[in-house]
Amino acid sequence: MNDDESFEFNPNAERFRWRYRTDGIVPSSPALDAGKLYIGSADGYLRALNAPDGTLQWRFNTGDWVVSDPVVVDETVYFGSWDTNLYAVSIGGTEEWRFPTDDTLVPQRFRTEQYISAVQIPDSTP
Repeated sequence: MNDDESFEFNPNAERFRWRYRTDGIVPSSPALDAGKLYIGSADGYLRALNAPDGTLQWRFNTGDWVVSDPVVVDETVYFGSWDTNLYAVSIGGTEEWRFPTDDTLVPQRFRTEQYISAVQIPDSTP
């Protein structure tokens, strides 16, 4: 396995069920929600994969490394990129909003019920 691959391991068969290769390393942990696996990559894309078989559902381009762990809340995927934006993308792959920050968002685990990386999630689009 390489740093640019995501996979599902079947412990009963002691083998990989599937592999998915990106065009860059995968610097963060994926998020699993409702049968979709959300992964960020150094190639600038957040991807949604079908968890059972690893097929690509969609990809969203930020133009720079997707470095933070994606978090799924209420059918929205939140994540940060080295392009200095915090993104909200629907589980269908459409950008809902982006919030510019003053610096690169570094990899870290973040989630509470109301806050993502110390940025309050608004009730409406910012």
